[in-house]
Amino acid sequence: MATNKVTTNVIDMSGNTGALVWAKGTTAQRPGSPVSGDTRYNTTDNKLEFYNGTDWSNLREGTSLNPPGTQNAEVFMVGGGGGGGAQNNLSGDYPGGGAGGYTTTTATLALFGSVTVNVGAGGAAGVYNSSPAGGTGGTTSIINNGTTYSIGGGTGGKQSYDGGNGGSGGGTATDGGGGTDGGNGGASDGTTKGVGQGTTTREFADAARPLYAGGGGAGRWTTATPGGAGGGGDGQSDQHNPGGGTAGTPGLGGGGGGRSTYPNTTPPLPAYAGGSGIVVVRVNKSAITANLSGYDSTNSDATYNYYEFKSSTTLEVTQL
Repeated sequence: MATNKVTTNVIDMSGNTGALVWAKGTTAQRPGSPVSGDTRYNTTDNKLEFYNGTDWSNLREGTSLNPPGTQNAEVFMVGGGGGGGAQNNLSGDYPGGGAGGYTTTTATLALFGSVTVNVGAGGAAGVYNSSPAGGTGGTTSIINNGTTYSIGGGTGGKQSYDGGNGGSGGGTATDGGGGTDGGNGGASDGTTKGVGQGTTTREFADAARPLYAGGGGAGRWTTATPGGAGGGGDGQSDQHNPGGGTAGTPGLGGGGGGRSTYPNTTPPLPAYAGGSGIVVVRVNKSAITANLSGYDSTNSDATYNYYEFKSSTTLEVTQL
């Protein structure tokens, strides 16, 4: 068939009340050597399609550029908190607290179909005379339409002095309170402080939203060492505050408290585990285009709906 090229810049069809008739045919009848911009009606799936230079794509219906069952959203993630270290301080040194999990917020994503949600577990508590350093918290991630977005967990407190590194640093040695809101753990005696990420660990960096990823307190010799705000666990001295230590808070990614075991020497003598992380999905109320399910809890403010995932699961995004 001959090709007729129209060379004018404007084709005025405003005086017509009929319709523009496109080339049409089955999928098998597509042109063998298409060029970018080719447009035709596909009679196999009854959709108008165009060639983008690589593939044939359907022209989507409605005002949204996303397919039905797609929801634009931001995602906030917290990795698991690190476990606290354990040490018998008869040796003259003290264990560090675990760090809070690292945090991140994605750019706006087009969530589609079945989205895999993996929530990082808290790191294991250190155990004196066995595995005294606290474990690293697990990685938190989502997998959306084949693309993975993730953030790591905080590292555990060491047997001797050092606090873990993470969202907020773990406390260190004799004065080691856990860090908070992305800050470092306490340390004034020359030991290595736990290093925080240096940016806020508050949800979506919004001052009105919850704080996460507090660092765990060190196993201080004299009195309880506080964990950082945002779920950090308190450190413990068996000599002066037996039973005063705590684990990092689950769902906040807090670091676990360290434990000075003296005068107790009989193993196993564990410190305190880190808290698990979380995934929070934020959707603007004025732009809801799909149903979300699979979350553990939900809340809202004047502008957004928030969907919280505190355990690994599948987020289902379905058409309204």
